[in-house]
Amino acid sequence: MPPLSVLPFLCLALSVSLAAAGPPKSGPSRYYPEDRGTRSWLLSTGDSLAVAEMFPVDTPQQVEQVFANIDDLFNIHRIIWRGAQSDRLAPEGGYLVRFDDSFRKGLFDLFTRFSQNKISEAAAKAAKARGLEFWGMDSLTEMHNLPWVDAGKGFGSSVGVARHLYEHPEFIPTDRIGLRKQGGMMSYAYPEARAAVVRSFDEFLTAHPYYDGIWLYTFVENFDQQFEDEFGFEPPLVEEYRKRYGVDLRTAPFDKQKWYDLKGEYFTQFLRELRAVFNKHGKKLAVTLDPTRLDRPVPWLAGGAQLRPTGRFTIEWKKWIDEGLVDELNLYCVGGEDVYFNAWRQVSTAIGERPIRLSVYNSAPLPERWGGAVDRVMQDVPWQHRGYPGKRPLSELGSADPYAKLNVLYQLQAGEGATYTQMLNERVEPPAETPAKVDGAFLLKHVVPLLKDPHVLVRRQAVNALAASGDPQFLPYLEDRLLNDENTVQALAMRALGKMNGPNSVAAIREAVAKNPNWMLAEEAIKAFGKFGPERLQERLAGCKDADPHVRYVFCFGFSRSPASPEAEAVLLEALKDPDETVRYAAAFALTNFRSDAVKAALLGVVRNDNLYVAQRAAVTLGNHYATLGNYSGPEQREIAAALEPLFEKFRTGETFRGSQWAWRPIGNTLYQMGPAGRNALRRILLNGKDPYLADRAWEVLYTRVDGWGWRPLAEEAVLANYPFAQGRPGATVPPPFPDDAEAAEIVFVEQDFDALAPGSESRAGDYRQPPGMWLNLGKAPNPTVQALHARGGNAVEIVRAAPGKPSTLEARRMDLTLTDQQVALSAWVRLPHAGAKLFIGMRPARGDSAGVTIDGSGKLTCITGSGKLPAVDTGAVVESWFRIGIDYDLRNRTMRVRTGKDLEQTLAKDVALPEGQSFVAFIASPQGLLNTKAQMDDIRVTFRE
Repeated sequence: MPPLSVLPFLCLALSVSLAAAGPPKSGPSRYYPEDRGTRSWLLSTGDSLAVAEMFPVDTPQQVEQVFANIDDLFNIHRIIWRGAQSDRLAPEGGYLVRFDDSFRKGLFDLFTRFSQNKISEAAAKAAKARGLEFWGMDSLTEMHNLPWVDAGKGFGSSVGVARHLYEHPEFIPTDRIGLRKQGGMMSYAYPEARAAVVRSFDEFLTAHPYYDGIWLYTFVENFDQQFEDEFGFEPPLVEEYRKRYGVDLRTAPFDKQKWYDLKGEYFTQFLRELRAVFNKHGKKLAVTLDPTRLDRPVPWLAGGAQLRPTGRFTIEWKKWIDEGLVDELNLYCVGGEDVYFNAWRQVSTAIGERPIRLSVYNSAPLPERWGGAVDRVMQDVPWQHRGYPGKRPLSELGSADPYAKLNVLYQLQAGEGATYTQMLNERVEPPAETPAKVDGAFLLKHVVPLLKDPHVLVRRQAVNALAASGDPQFLPYLEDRLLNDENTVQALAMRALGKMNGPNSVAAIREAVAKNPNWMLAEEAIKAFGKFGPERLQERLAGCKDADPHVRYVFCFGFSRSPASPEAEAVLLEALKDPDETVRYAAAFALTNFRSDAVKAALLGVVRNDNLYVAQRAAVTLGNHYATLGNYSGPEQREIAAALEPLFEKFRTGETFRGSQWAWRPIGNTLYQMGPAGRNALRRILLNGKDPYLADRAWEVLYTRVDGWGWRPLAEEAVLANYPFAQGRPGATVPPPFPDDAEAAEIVFVEQDFDALAPGSESRAGDYRQPPGMWLNLGKAPNPTVQALHARGGNAVEIVRAAPGKPSTLEARRMDLTLTDQQVALSAWVRLPHAGAKLFIGMRPARGDSAGVTIDGSGKLTCITGSGKLPAVDTGAVVESWFRIGIDYDLRNRTMRVRTGKDLEQTLAKDVALPEGQSFVAFIASPQGLLNTKAQMDDIRVTFRE
């Protein structure tokens, strides 16, 4: 199955249609009457099966109604259906090898039901009935992940891998020393590897002949890579490079562009071989391009586009055009409209009069300079579920038109004045009746009947509208939908019960998850439980003892979202002894919220005595409780490290026990988190010489800080500096021991003086040898820019208040760390060039408002606590002068102190209250006020003490 890629953003897409099959269906839409181009629609079916608010695709009727909604409102000509990828990989024992999937079992059940019920075939019929082209979506680059790539999260193994890569791991790109293998990718230098993928498409197109074409993406979805040039040193590629240029890629400096080009040649050969199969079946073939770098594969946007997990290689798109290898090229979601337009002109010129489409991902109409000949590829986002644009009168709830009903139901959720015009700059505004405040009687008469509307989107929005009312009289109706509707309506009803619930709600949830045990519904139940009050505690605890293990699993897991209580702790500790491993796993996960000596002892018992699937989760929970990034291990860290070291030592050459291929990563990560005690245990394993496989795993944990949750990028030179510590290889050296020093309590979160940083360079913050901080938007972004003007004896950083949608904020974070109860010290030198300039500087939580100070050019400073502002105080600074600001955060006691002066000797504010439970993930600085307002900073430093 394709891994989830739920994207929290709105992408853009275009395509000029030059296909020989004739012009695609075109014309204006209800939303965009000024749009003279055409529109395609991409449905990421894996996301739809997992995420309740996305378009539902569980049944043929749902698919018909969704396609009608899309086509009636947006007048599309093509569906692009990612279900093709699911179907190609789905057959048990076929192309995809699945790994340990206990956590994901419900999700796999949804995928299996999707394929067994032949939903893709039904979708093809629904599309053709409306005169729409029906294309599949699949990948040229993603062959899925090896067992350990995603295992650091503690959920179990990765989803799976192509069988030919599992059986022939030599087909997977390696790093320079042959130790690590690249997640997601295969090496196109192996003819046998290419042939296996081509054969899978041949078999798929034979079994699923109803696709008009396949739209192939060129990104990879994982966070395993440290820098873009880390992989690509497998033997045939190394040998070919040596033959051509007389250089060994692994041991000598080499020309990287020639290396990219060589990898690109192999990729083009793969496309040639694939094209022959598409021609055999008479199918069209489309490939995505990165408009910011047409000669590179596309980044994965869910990862923030910081790295290309494919690695860098040359995309020979001009050669593809010249050889007729593609029927369409698509400019994917990277960059803005200017970037798209320049790339579109460049690729259009290269295409010339050839019958090749050019497409761009963009959900809203493009400016007039595009000339109207644009096919925008759109993607599912929530506002597209809300019927007609503008406002419709309340009386439309009685209409036979589902889109009118959806329009009013959305208004009832969002409140008066929340229109599509505000969200989309819509130009279509039908005559509207401003609704009065509706009461419960109105909803009972006009909305409750819509819970049984024949249209699934109407039923879903009716559930949402009743939930938005907060009126408990509707609980029986929501509970009924939870038990008696299609899966996504049930899931949204479950979400509604998180917002308001009553004495029967827990029983209804218990019955629902027993009747419909799938991933989406279970996830919504777990989230809903996090919002339940203490009055439902006893019923929830009873659910942890249900006869059905799936119910016990969901109810135990639900306490991962709830405040700790002695009663819940006792039940979860008992659940660690449950006969069902999924229940034990859920209890080990939920105990992340419960820290006590009893919990620690019980989790250590799991580590020592349970199976590896549950033990690795217990290890991750212990890591969440007792992790330290400092150079000192206390008694708890030493005890945990002593329990985990023998568990990690089980991962030896040739072992085939369950979890042998992946559980080393979460267990090793927890060992690392135990400070010097754990790191030195890993170092002992690395150096003991007993088993090379085990030593390599210890090296990976120590020197590749991968956890699956996000990028942990390092500079290439930092990675190369760690290679000699890998034992059993030429030139190996002994790594130094990790010092254990209780006095070294201060830990750097981020530190930068900018002096060695050139304008336009890519930069990171923090110590490269430890899990680094990283500037999220410094370097090649338009703002901020590094410059020396008015600097304090060297470079400084300047940030500019830019137009909406442009970068205006400087931000840096440690990718491995959330600050929760530490003492945090922030300091920086600041310069404001004129009296009207303003700058906010402080720390940002994962969610919610940042806490820090706003400074203006007149020297006034205002404390911002995350929940309010305090009166301004005078810093004594003058316009255009450099002055130092310091903020001390006491997260345990939830207070903030602000200081200034060269040595931060002057206190400006103290004992400023922070919100309850305040935590931080990033340093942040942002200019405020008018456009183009500037601020400069230098010597930024954030440290913490545990």
